Amino acid sequence: MDEMPSATARRWGPPLSQIDPALRALFTGYLIVIGIGLLMSFVQILLTHGMADGRFGLSVTDIVYSYYGNREGSRLEAKLQGSMKLMASTHDRAEIIKWVRAGSPRDEWDSHIRTVVTANCTRCHGVIPGIPDYTRYDGIKSVAQSTRAPPSPPWLASPTSTCSASPSSSSSYV
Repeated sequence: MDEMPSATARRWGPPLSQIDPALRALFTGYLIVIGIGLLMSFVQILLTHGMADGRFGLSVTDIVYSYYGNREGSRLEAKLQGSMKLMASTHDRAEIIKWVRAGSPRDEWDSHIRTVVTANCTRCHGVIPGIPDYTRYDGIKSVAQSTRAPPSPPWLASPTSTCSASPSSSSSYV
């Protein structure tokens, strides 16, 4: 019968105590750098996608909401119940959400919702480039629409669009 090899016979190299200290320091440094990188990537994901569903911590729902939106409502509603929760009072958030669920009517925007949004949101939304402008109805209407369907990739944007590999057609996406 074949005997099982002992633990010492299965080693891949010399024991750690016999490795040169400089090489041990190199391997240790490598493992520390990889560990710090993994920790930083986890923190970045937590800060980027955490609380998208309104609860502390990271969950599958947070990732789905971050990439495809909350299928239950609009992006505006998801943000008011998630990462922007502390930016407005409970009453003001409820009024904005009620307005969004009613279809974001223009007459309510002009009569009441504009003042609520101005008081709570336009310190950033309307001043900082790259985020939606809530000082205008058109700016807030785009994020108040329902996000029930995931966004289409550019090549599926319209049923008549075609995808070609010619340089002239691909330059429009750059």
